[in-house]
Amino acid sequence: MSDVKKIEACLAAEDWAGAEALLRKLSRGQNPSHAVMYQLGRVLARQGKVGQAIPWLRKAVAAKKDHAPSLAELGQMQLAQGNEEAAIDALARSVHLRPTNVETRLTLARLALKREHWEQAESLWRTFIETEHRVEALAARITICEALGDEEAAAKYRLWHEEAVAEAASPPDDAAASGAEKA
Repeated sequence: MSDVKKIEACLAAEDWAGAEALLRKLSRGQNPSHAVMYQLGRVLARQGKVGQAIPWLRKAVAAKKDHAPSLAELGQMQLAQGNEEAAIDALARSVHLRPTNVETRLTLARLALKREHWEQAESLWRTFIETEHRVEALAARITICEALGDEEAAAKYRLWHEEAVAEAASPPDDAAASGAEKA
C-alpha cells in the first residue's frame, strides 16, 4: 500500500498519530508538497498540538496562498493561541477566497465583533440575519449600531431580536399541530 493510501486510511479512521508519523516521513524531503504541509498541520491540530501545527500551516499558506482551507485552519490555530489579530487576517483571507464557508465566516464575524472591528463585523453579521444564526446576528447588529452611535437602527434591531428570540422559543407549527392532535 502506498504512503498516500496509508495516510488516507489513517485520516478516515481518525488515527491522527498514525497519519502524523506518515506525513512527517513525507515532510522530511527538501520540498514537501502543499498537501503534505497542510495535512500535517491539520493532523497536529486535531491532536491539540497547536504550537507544532502553526508552522506547518504557515508553510502550506506560503506554498499556496489561495488555498482557503489552509488559511481557515491557520486562523483557527492562531485563535486557539490567542493571536486574534493574526487570526482575523487569515480568516478574512479565507472568507475572501471561499465566502460560502459558513463556519469560517461565523468565526470571523464573532472575532471582528469582539475586537470592535465594526465595519467588518457589520458586513459579516449582515449575511447571517436570515439564517439559523438570526438571533445571534441581530444581537451583534444591536451592539454594532450602539457602538457606531446609530440608536435608531439599534432600536429597530432590538425589536427584531425580541421577535426572533420569541420565535426561536416557540415550537414549530407542525409540532404544535401534532401535539394538539394527541390531546
